[in-house]
Amino acid sequence: MTDTIEGRRNLGFALMGEMMGQQFADGARAKYEAGGFAADLVDIGARNAFAEAWGRPGLDRRSRSLFTLGILFTLGFARETKYHVNIALENGLTQTEIEELIYQALVYAGYPAASQGATAIEEVFRERGLIK
Repeated sequence: MTDTIEGRRNLGFALMGEMMGQQFADGARAKYEAGGFAADLVDIGARNAFAEAWGRPGLDRRSRSLFTLGILFTLGFARETKYHVNIALENGLTQTEIEELIYQALVYAGYPAASQGATAIEEVFRERGLIK
């Protein structure tokens, strides 16, 4: 990891591109560089979420995806859940493993959280042609 803000920003956008696609990362960087309303939100996300959390040693991306996805959908963050289903698949989680998160959440987070997560996950699976 780098010690400068610019270095963390660059690492964050690079990791974002690897996990969310280069087009997404380029769009996020362009939004930050253009300034305007809440542009620093993108920068802080790139530096903190991607460079400083996803870029840490100790857990591989697959494991981080498993934890992150479970946390997001049990908290009811549907949009972020959808992003992270795609990231999880790119990071090596299988459709079955992601589906199992729903059942684990049912027991520990309750039916509403599991149901809401299942809906978000199902939408991504359909968009990707994994289910009909």
